[in-house]
Amino acid sequence: MEIAKKRTAVMWQRMRRLVLGVATCLAAIDSGNAASNPIGLAFDPGFGVGGHIQLPRYPTADASTTVTPLGVIHLDARGGYVAATLQRAGNEPRIVLTRYTELGGLDTSWGNGGSLMPALPSPYGPGNAVRLVAGTENGDDIFYLAFSLSSDSIAFSVAVAKFTASGAFDASFGFGGYAVSSLPFSAPEGLRELRGAAFTPVFGLPVLVVAVGAANNRLVFSRAHGSGTAALSDQGSGSSLAFGFPPQVLQARTNGPNHIEIVGSIGNEAFYADYDAGALVLNSRTFRFPCTGGTTASAIDAIARPAGWNGDVLVAGRSLCVGQGRVSTVARVANIALAPSVVWHADTETGASCLPGTAATCPQVMLAYSDSYPGVAITATPLKNLVPVDIVAGTPMAATPLGALDAQITAEPSSYRGIVFRYPRLVSFGVKFPSVQGLAGLIVDGLFINGFQ
Repeated sequence: MEIAKKRTAVMWQRMRRLVLGVATCLAAIDSGNAASNPIGLAFDPGFGVGGHIQLPRYPTADASTTVTPLGVIHLDARGGYVAATLQRAGNEPRIVLTRYTELGGLDTSWGNGGSLMPALPSPYGPGNAVRLVAGTENGDDIFYLAFSLSSDSIAFSVAVAKFTASGAFDASFGFGGYAVSSLPFSAPEGLRELRGAAFTPVFGLPVLVVAVGAANNRLVFSRAHGSGTAALSDQGSGSSLAFGFPPQVLQARTNGPNHIEIVGSIGNEAFYADYDAGALVLNSRTFRFPCTGGTTASAIDAIARPAGWNGDVLVAGRSLCVGQGRVSTVARVANIALAPSVVWHADTETGASCLPGTAATCPQVMLAYSDSYPGVAITATPLKNLVPVDIVAGTPMAATPLGALDAQITAEPSSYRGIVFRYPRLVSFGVKFPSVQGLAGLIVDGLFINGFQ
């Protein structure tokens, strides 16, 4: 009976694995260095090779090219991951897509040994102006790649490419799979940078909504869908919205058919907005997270919607708090679309003051939550800690410094391209190891005996 109980306990622990996939720089890592944490952290030797796998240089890329991570998505229907990187070929910047299996292996049956270099226009804008977005259509995976096009010789434009699960262009979209637009009527004073993109079905059509920062404190929204010139459609007066300060978009996500949510900051206020891509209407609200001695600025970095919360949302963000400096927060917020009210907030880190300006100048907080792993959200803080939060009690759990996982690991918030909790995995966590780019796996809540068992 005791042996059966022990086997049951071991099986239960193994069922609670959580793998962290990271668009990062990696070195060879000893998986035996498990951190001391209430939910347990260690590298998963079953993911990739000893816990990680490299982002490869494309075969025809320049020998001296760097491989810069741009983002990672999960393919819902077929499983596995697609990572986007920026490389150089013929001394020109090129976007490369790489396909991985669920267990972090390179899918060599996909593209050219696991990677593709699609024939897209160049030059590209800055790396932070590239968005990789997953969706499904007719029961199979699709994904979009949206990016900025800008240089001294061409005006700022927005490009969107649509791909099938195989990595091929969707020939029915745009002109041979992609479309480019400068959206001239919506932004007469000029576009500045692609700020966000999210997929949502609009009137039954698979639509990508792009949000672009423009002159005079404006956000410009456009729907990418259909074929020919309609693939990236200027929506006239319904898509250009002015604010009192430059809006900073830090995350865009789907919120059901026709709707996307965007969060960030405007001036010194935390910013939330729901955009109805069918009616072309934006509803926005601003507020600040509570601080003991008052706050001078707040920003929302990420948002999730746990099941059973009846419209309440889980948000992660930062504030400049009087007497405390920069404070990272995870909070439950009620009625965020109409009159935001903080139900509880859990401060996960207090550190040095932000740079001058708004809270958006601080390193971002990264949030992961899945209804498959209810009750706990995981956040990575600007000062390089992993902090689980009990979202039932509204309290933070003990922090694990990223450096405790391995002596060589560091956090690089600037490489953050979104964090996706696809139980049992997290992807694109923005962590950095020396010398090699790749995906890494972490087990959370594992049973650790001599590293892993």
